[in-house]
Amino acid sequence: MPVESVLGDLDRELAEHNRCVLRAEPGAGKSTIVPLHLLDAPWLEGRRIVMLEPRRIAARNLAAYLAEQLGESIGERVGLQVRDERRIGPRTRLELVTEGILTRRLQGDPELGGIGLVIFDEFHERHLQTDLALALALDAQNNLRPDLRILLMSATVDAGYLAGWLDASAIECEGRRHPIDIRYRTVSRERFDASAAAAACHEALDADSGDVLTFLPGRKEIHQVEQQLAGTAVEVCCLYGALPLTEQRRALRPGERRRVVLATNIAESSLTVPGITAVVDSGLERAPQFDPRSGLTHLVTRRVSAASADQRAGRAGRLAPGMCFRLWSPEERLETARPPEISASDLSGLVLELKAWGCEPDDLNWLDPPNPGAYAQAEDLLVQLGALDSDRRMTGFGRAMLRWGTEPRLAALLETAGDGELALACDLAALLEGHNPLGRDPGGDDLHEAWTRWNGGTLPRPLRQGLDRRRDQWRRRARIKQPPASSDAGMDRLLVAAYPDRIARRRGSGNRFLLANGRGVSLRPDSGLAGSEWLVVCDAALETGDSPVRWGARLDGETVSQILERRSETREVVEWNETTDSIQAERHRCIGAIVVEREAWEEAPPEAIARILMEQVRKRGLALLGFPRPVQRLRERMATARFLEPEEWPDWSDAALLERIDDWLLPYVAGKHRLSQLRELDFKQILLNELGWDDRQRLDAMVPEQIEIPSGRRAAIDYSDPQRPALAVKLQEMFGCRETPAIGNGRLQLTVELLSPAGRPLQVTQDLAHFWAHGYPEVRKEMRGRYPKHPWPEDPLQAEPTAKTKKALDRGR
Repeated sequence: MPVESVLGDLDRELAEHNRCVLRAEPGAGKSTIVPLHLLDAPWLEGRRIVMLEPRRIAARNLAAYLAEQLGESIGERVGLQVRDERRIGPRTRLELVTEGILTRRLQGDPELGGIGLVIFDEFHERHLQTDLALALALDAQNNLRPDLRILLMSATVDAGYLAGWLDASAIECEGRRHPIDIRYRTVSRERFDASAAAAACHEALDADSGDVLTFLPGRKEIHQVEQQLAGTAVEVCCLYGALPLTEQRRALRPGERRRVVLATNIAESSLTVPGITAVVDSGLERAPQFDPRSGLTHLVTRRVSAASADQRAGRAGRLAPGMCFRLWSPEERLETARPPEISASDLSGLVLELKAWGCEPDDLNWLDPPNPGAYAQAEDLLVQLGALDSDRRMTGFGRAMLRWGTEPRLAALLETAGDGELALACDLAALLEGHNPLGRDPGGDDLHEAWTRWNGGTLPRPLRQGLDRRRDQWRRRARIKQPPASSDAGMDRLLVAAYPDRIARRRGSGNRFLLANGRGVSLRPDSGLAGSEWLVVCDAALETGDSPVRWGARLDGETVSQILERRSETREVVEWNETTDSIQAERHRCIGAIVVEREAWEEAPPEAIARILMEQVRKRGLALLGFPRPVQRLRERMATARFLEPEEWPDWSDAALLERIDDWLLPYVAGKHRLSQLRELDFKQILLNELGWDDRQRLDAMVPEQIEIPSGRRAAIDYSDPQRPALAVKLQEMFGCRETPAIGNGRLQLTVELLSPAGRPLQVTQDLAHFWAHGYPEVRKEMRGRYPKHPWPEDPLQAEPTAKTKKALDRGR
C-alpha cells in the first residue's frame, strides 16, 4: 500500500516528538496499515493505542478487518468500543472507539493510563466531538502526559497548516488512485428525483462491469431509489446509520451478483465498500443544522461541498479505472468545504464536558474555538436543565447527566426519571433520538399518540423494529427490563425536564403558542394537539414567524401546576405601555417568556419609573415632550447667545439635551407615570434653572425677547435663525431710525423686515440708512396710492414714527 513508503518517517517522528500529522490520500491504506504497524514501536513500550473513528459503521468494519489481518476475532489484540457495544479483552493492544467514547475515557482518566498513542482518524470530518476530544487530549498531554503521542490522520486536510497549529511535523503520502471518468447529468434541483438517480444507476451498470455505489441524502431517498430498482437483475443493498447491523454488513461484503449499494455520506470515507468501480452522486447530503434563535436542531438536505464530491468520486478509483455520474450541471459551483461542526452546532454537550473538565474554552487549544455567543446560549440551556447553577458552575445533577453518554436534553430526561419511570424514560429517549414515526399522518405531531401506537403494535414493522432496537439499547444502559407503565403525567414531567425552554402556552383562542424561550410556534390544521392550552414542544420546523410544531405533547393541569411550582419565577416589571403612553408597573409570574399571572406593583421604585420615562424620551426624541412656543423661543435665544459667545452658554439643541437628559429633566419626573404628566411640566423654568441669576439677567440683556422700536412699541425678535435674528415691523414705525437695531451689545445687527400697513413684507434689510436713501422712494411711490390713509412722507427720517393712520395722527395732535 502507498502508505508503507512513509512508515519509516512516521516511526522517526513519533519516536522524537509527541505529535504528528499524516495526510494520506484515499486508498493509501492509512487506516488499515498504520495502527497495526505502530503496535511494535519501541517508544510505545507495550502500551495500548486508541484509535478514534468518527462513525460507528466505520469503527465496526475497520475493527473486523484489522482483527482479521491478525488472524483473530474482535476482542483479542484488536478491540472495539462504540455506543452500547464493548469488545475489549485483557490482550487488547489496539482499541477502535467512536468520538463520545474517547471523551468519556478522558473524563474518567485524564492521564489515559496505559495508553501510549491516540490516533484521530478521518480528522477532516471535523465533528464537534472530534474537536472536543482533541482539545482535551492536548490539554492532558501538556499538563499530565508529555509522553502521550497524538497522531492526526486525514485524506484532505491542509497538513502544513494543521501541523503549524499543532506545533508538529507533517507527513504526506500519495494515494493509489486510478483515473476516474466524471460525467454530469443535469436534473431538477427543486426536489430529489428518485427516477433520475435510478436511471443513472442503470447507466453506470451498462457502462461498467463492477458494482455501483450511489450516494443519496438519507434513508427516505434510499428506499425511493430501492423501489425504482426493484425487479432488476442486480442485488440492491442499503447502507445508513439506522440500518440493523446485519444489513450494514451485507452492504460491506462482496456479493454473488453485481450490486448497487445505496448509501448516505457515511460511505464517503473510512469505509471500504468492495467491488465498487462506478459512483452515482446525487450531490446531496442530510446534515444537522442548528438555529440559535430557536434553539432547534434539524436535519436539512443540502448540497455537498466540493471536497465531499471529490471523496465520493474517489470511491470509484480504488480498484481500477472507474467512472462517476454526478447529478448536477458542470457549471454549478459547490462550496469548497463545509465549516466544522463547532462553528454552527448546539454547544450544550461541549459546555457540559468542559465544565466537568474544570476549564473554560480559553484554557484549551482549539483549531476553531467555540463561538462565545453560542457558548453562552448553551450555558443558559444547561442552567434550565439543572446541569449548571446560576453561577454557571456544574451541579451534581449535571455530573450525573454525563454518565448517560448522550446529548444533554436526553440525559436530563433519563436522570430525572425515578426508579419506576426509567423504563418509560428509555421509551421516550428512543422516540426522541430518532424521527417521528408518524410523520405527516393526521394527528402525527402528538408524541403520546406515537408512544401508544408503538407499544400497541400498530406502527409499521420496520419503524417498530427500529424503535425496539433503540429502546433495548437504552434499557441495557439503564439496567432495567420491565416494560413502562402507561402514565401521561409521568411522560409529560420527563419531557418538560428535557425541554424546559419549549414549554408553550396558547395565545388567545387559536392554534398559536408562545414558547418559554420567547419564540412563537403554531399547530397545523390536522394537529393531534389542537385545543391544548399548554404544550411541550420537542421539535418544530425552521420557518420565519411562528414555526409549525412537528412533535410535542399536551400538558395536563396537574403537570402545569407542578411546572408553576418548580419552574415559575416572579418578576417585577416596569415597562412602557405603547397603547396608553404610560408606565406599567406589574408583578409577573413567569415561565421564561410566558407570563402566567399579572398584578399591579404599587411599590415600584420611583427611580425605575423615571428611568423608563427617560428611555422613552431618548427613543422618541424631544418632540415627545411637546415643548410649547415660549420654550422654543427661549432655546432659540440661547442658540443666538452661543453664536455670539460659544464658550459662555449651555447647548440646548435637541442632540445636547437628549445626551444629558438625566441632568436637566430627571430631577423633575418623580411621581410622573404618564406622558401627559410629563408634558405638563414647566420646561421653560426647568431650562432657566440651569442658569444662575446673573446669567439670566445677562441673557435677557444680550438676546432680549423684545426691543423698543421708534414708535415706542416693544416688538418681538425672531431668533429662529440664530445667526440672523429678525425684527418684523411696519415701515411707518421705523420713521426717523437711522441706525439698524442690534443686539449683543451691538455685535449682531438685526435683519429688519419692513411691512406694509396690512402686514405684508415690503423690504428686508440690515442697512436702514441705505434703505431710506435708495429703497424707500420706490416703495413710497408704489404704496402711497394703495394705502392713502397712512403717512408716506418724502423725508422718512424727519417724520414721526407711528402705526396709526393720518387721520388718527391728526386727531392726536
